[in-house]
Amino acid sequence: MRQALLLPAAALLCSSALAASIPPSGVAGRTLAERYQQAQQALADQRNNEEKTRAERDRLAAEAKSLQDRLIVNAAKVQELEAAYEGTQADLSRLNLNIKNIEADLNRDRDRVAHLLAVLQRLQTDQPPALALRPDDSLAAVRGTLQMGAMLPPVYQEATDLAKQLKTLADNKTAVIAKAAQARTQAAALRTARTSLDHS
Repeated sequence: MRQALLLPAAALLCSSALAASIPPSGVAGRTLAERYQQAQQALADQRNNEEKTRAERDRLAAEAKSLQDRLIVNAAKVQELEAAYEGTQADLSRLNLNIKNIEADLNRDRDRVAHLLAVLQRLQTDQPPALALRPDDSLAAVRGTLQMGAMLPPVYQEATDLAKQLKTLADNKTAVIAKAAQARTQAAALRTARTSLDHS
């Protein structure tokens, strides 16, 4: 009876020992050195993949930094152009206001300006103004000359002021033409810079 029980137990032990002696699937028939070499190769492949991943990460980081730098430069350029364009527009507004004020002053003083121009034309004649008025009366001529002499400094001052006013008007109109051209150039550059910023 005991012998009958021992035989199945011995058979079970033998089968277990046989199963333990069979190498796992995939490494059957490989020596320890071969398994070591395979492990080393797997480790090298993993390191190679890590280096590729690191290189790709560094490339993406450099590209992001380059794009960020371009965005900063383009944004700064847009701000600079906007400030310049606003300054030019302010200059245009100021010049146009100056022109409007000078023309309003000239229109308001139209009679005075016409009288001044008539006096200046009379002073340009070859004959002295007093003799032109009273050539037969020497005393009246002398008095007229004295009176005209007393009148001349204010007339000349008024003429000088008018000439300055007219020159300022002409200068402002010339400046408006130049500033308007500058504003158009700045507006075109600003549109280009904004487009570049949008597509950066």
